[in-house]
Amino acid sequence: MLQVPNTSQPELQAQIHELPKVDLHRHLDGSIRLETIIDIAREYDIALPVYDVETLGSFVKAKPASTLVEFLSPWGSIFKYCFPNRAVISRLAREAVEDAWKDNVYCLELRFSPEYMAAVRNLRLQDVIEGVVDGVEIAGKQYPTIVKLIVSISRQCEARGWALPQDILRAALEYSDCG
Repeated sequence: MLQVPNTSQPELQAQIHELPKVDLHRHLDGSIRLETIIDIAREYDIALPVYDVETLGSFVKAKPASTLVEFLSPWGSIFKYCFPNRAVISRLAREAVEDAWKDNVYCLELRFSPEYMAAVRNLRLQDVIEGVVDGVEIAGKQYPTIVKLIVSISRQCEARGWALPQDILRAALEYSDCG
């Protein structure tokens, strides 16, 4: 059994940070750096409510909510625009792995929703998946974190006009040997 020493909050946080970890459900879209959101917004002419990291952070920070939709709404209004093309998606995946490594995560399951990421810019599901796979492979050359990918399918994808579940499954199976 792990014994937690009687330490101050900052000391305890530092000790926890140093522990090796396994992260079994990290959301790619929830792992995007605020600086990266601002970079993408500027490069691709995406309107944000603010363009400084601190204020943007307070805008998307989790807040108490009575429903999941209410809880997720600040992210949906910003993050859905962060996937303009395969190269950016690759960057996001690479940075997510890098940040996991900086958190001492030695084994990571990175979850993403190709239909959500493809929807706004009408990307092909394959471009989204290839972007994530590329980013993970690039990060794998720099960081020893073991990364496996989880492709999720939204229950509401058809109602939202996104790709059909069977198309998402087919696209994911094309890359089943890529983690």
